[in-house]
Amino acid sequence: MNKQFFAGVHRYVPNVERVHLNAKGEAIPIWEDNRLALKLLKKGWLSPLWINSKLAKFIAPFLGSWKMSASSANILTNAGIAALAGLSCGVGSVPVCKEIGIGTGVTAVNTADTTLEDEIKADGTAAAGVHVLPAAQVTNTLIETTVPNDTANITGLVTASAPLAITKYGLFNADTNGTLIAEVLQTVTNLPSGDSVALTWKLKAEQGA
Repeated sequence: MNKQFFAGVHRYVPNVERVHLNAKGEAIPIWEDNRLALKLLKKGWLSPLWINSKLAKFIAPFLGSWKMSASSANILTNAGIAALAGLSCGVGSVPVCKEIGIGTGVTAVNTADTTLEDEIKADGTAAAGVHVLPAAQVTNTLIETTVPNDTANITGLVTASAPLAITKYGLFNADTNGTLIAEVLQTVTNLPSGDSVALTWKLKAEQGA
């Protein structure tokens, strides 16, 4: 029996890539969590702010490494699964899912989440329902991972206009007050004003036996 699912729902598939760019547009190292760190974050046993603590240098070797790009797996929310199912068969009036939000929350992500915890704008103030990357600031295409057009590829650039400490990313289906389709919790990325995070979010449809 065939079934379809999207990467990040049934197994660990890194599908959200982040690259830290300095104010000159140059890529600089960004922290990538390993599976242990991701498991601890998921369970709520590790704060995503751990890397800012005095103990960071002692525990960092066990939790990941600095790389030129970092990838992690999203979870699809319950609302996101329903939205994607509706899009796949044309049921309902679900908009295209491509807007992106950022947040500073530290609570473990949950499939029941309907909002991105402590969502903020690029200046660090509360988002108030306005997602940092609206549709006009993202590019969405279909690309091939295994077979032609099996992967939705969503890219965008978040540039900080004030110092930011980003721990969460969310994928939405509207510029404001969108449905939270998918989200990621990761060790904090500290962005000085003028620095950016280049995001690539992939949702891959697969068939399994």
